[in-house]
Amino acid sequence: MALFQQDIMLPKWFGDFGGDLSTGDLDERPARRAGEIQSLLPGAAFEEEFGRVLALVRPQPPAVRRQTTAGGRTLLCVPDAAWKYNLAGQLALARLRGVRHLCAGTFRKEQALAAAAACEALGLRLSLMLGRLPGADEALVRQLEQHGCEVDAQSCVQMFDLPHLYAPKLFSMEDPEVEAFPFAANYGDYPAPALAGALAGLYGKWLRARVGVPDVVAVPIADGTGAVGVLSAYIDEPCRCATVERPIAQEYHNGETLTTRAADNEEDNTVICPQLAHWWRSARVLRLGCDRFRPVDTSGWAGLGLSGAAARAAALADQAVPEWKTMMIVEGPA
Repeated sequence: MALFQQDIMLPKWFGDFGGDLSTGDLDERPARRAGEIQSLLPGAAFEEEFGRVLALVRPQPPAVRRQTTAGGRTLLCVPDAAWKYNLAGQLALARLRGVRHLCAGTFRKEQALAAAAACEALGLRLSLMLGRLPGADEALVRQLEQHGCEVDAQSCVQMFDLPHLYAPKLFSMEDPEVEAFPFAANYGDYPAPALAGALAGLYGKWLRARVGVPDVVAVPIADGTGAVGVLSAYIDEPCRCATVERPIAQEYHNGETLTTRAADNEEDNTVICPQLAHWWRSARVLRLGCDRFRPVDTSGWAGLGLSGAAARAAALADQAVPEWKTMMIVEGPA
């Protein structure tokens, strides 16, 4: 079965959050190459290259844990692996298009290492802008440089510590030979905000083929791309899709995306992609928690080996959809 259908579209998803334009449209190259990328996605060449790159980025398929809860209900615990599918897709498209130098920005150590190792194996040059925490990890920086990666661990401190937002603009608009790729769907003008989510959504398709369609799919948000990557496969299925955020101190719209403030320190905040915000506002996805945060009893989930975020997501989903028999929960990064 084809990974994408022939009529694949990569629309802009800003909608209520600022129309269909964003800062990346100042760079005309994304629009020029959007058609080329859309023509590649449904083809056998992309599927073959994607499979090869995915084997580098994700050597082993994600492990799905099945737990039986009180009352004989089934909890399916799946890892947050959607970003690996996006990374593999971005690198596959770069190779098919003859791109040799890529740039990206990330907060996450595992993303940085996976991208650097894969690019080294594929003969691609990679420039990475790191957030404050990984940027301060000298051992990590050395390891990335050993993979041949060019590391910028300073600029993000002056750019509100949002490397995944600013790296594409800083790198690609200064050097015409460099192309940016987004780890996160909240900044996807390369070529459209939906591209990272569409590629991450291949993980959701893999999950649906592997575990079927549960009654509830609940995603505790650490990254909006992960939520979109999983939920996109279930959004039109006969199940309830839900997201759960950590306690929110503040929430605001910046004209393009929805930012949820989970902590005073910037690196622990979460920028949510516009496609997910659109699903919330159209009621296609239940939004549990967020600024309507309320205490929830997670003690019944404590013995199932769930993280705190996953336990809270399960408890809130249980309250919202009490008739469920099978629930899928996304856990921490893998």
